[in-house]
Amino acid sequence: MSAETPTFFPRKFLLEHFTSANCNQCPMGMKYIVDYLDWQTTPYIWVSHHAVYGTDEYTLPESNELAMNYLGIYSVPSVVFNRTEQQGSLAIGAWDLESWNIEERKAEDDTLAEASIRIDHHFDAATRQLDITVNGQVANIDRTEYLLNILIKENRLVGEQADAFTSWKCVDWREYMHPRVVRDFVTGTFGDTVHVTNQAYQYSISYTLNSEWIAENCCIVAYLTPLEKKPIINAEQVAIVKGTLGGEEYGPYGVTESKGPNASITFDSVRVSKVADNQLEIMLLSSKTIQSRFLGICKQVGFVYVNTEADVLQPGTYTIQEGNVLGAISAGYRLDEEETLGGSRLIMHYHQS
Repeated sequence: MSAETPTFFPRKFLLEHFTSANCNQCPMGMKYIVDYLDWQTTPYIWVSHHAVYGTDEYTLPESNELAMNYLGIYSVPSVVFNRTEQQGSLAIGAWDLESWNIEERKAEDDTLAEASIRIDHHFDAATRQLDITVNGQVANIDRTEYLLNILIKENRLVGEQADAFTSWKCVDWREYMHPRVVRDFVTGTFGDTVHVTNQAYQYSISYTLNSEWIAENCCIVAYLTPLEKKPIINAEQVAIVKGTLGGEEYGPYGVTESKGPNASITFDSVRVSKVADNQLEIMLLSSKTIQSRFLGICKQVGFVYVNTEADVLQPGTYTIQEGNVLGAISAGYRLDEEETLGGSRLIMHYHQS
């Protein structure tokens, strides 16, 4: 080893999350993952593959290949931490994280890696061309080749999500903000081979970003593995649009502020209950009937949560906001397939029944 090359490098671990919009347990699985990560001290990078459980609008064949043909995942929600064994398996059910004790929750608390990883890139917003260079140093003098994986992920994707606990349209579907969704594999499913020269490697590639993806919500993710495809040696990510966080600053999961133009609609509450300090849960009833898949014609739309010190919500007009702002509605719902509520500044008229 040369005098200039460190004997180890700072490390981030990769969380590979497997989910599906068809899975009504997956929103709760997200909660378990978030709770688990609260215990971690090693920086992590989270990617979500929509795979295994049917096909939704975000499913990629590469994600299915990775899940079923290599990692042995046949149910969701499942998670893989750095492609290292957890309780005897590479993949575990997200619900199992709830029962892990503190020491097990810190199993990934290892900050040392045998190789570094850095992403340099240039994005041309006019042409959508993305030029990517990944490079790093290698402490392991016996390793001459790695597999380098490069993905594009997007945050804040609004779409349907089956949910066993909360519904819109009176059924088990609601509008949902999908985070960290793997949009494409820039390299092969298991990466491209990079060669080590003088304890360093470098890989460059050009890529055209899909015109329908919001560049400000996208990140480049890169990670290294040995030729055996596991474990993950090190990982890194950067926002495609410099000066942003690629959408990572928003909540990790949950009901969205909705989409579409700003609008207003009248609701009547059929139930208001205090669910936590400074938080009210409100079941909403639409001012017009809608067709439910299972309950027929009804008016129930779903739930919203209001952060307020009051025990009841007074009649009035409230602004839906993206953050958990005291006294503000923090979520919006689709009304039906054709008509949607407005965006993050949606005005909702609320009348106590």
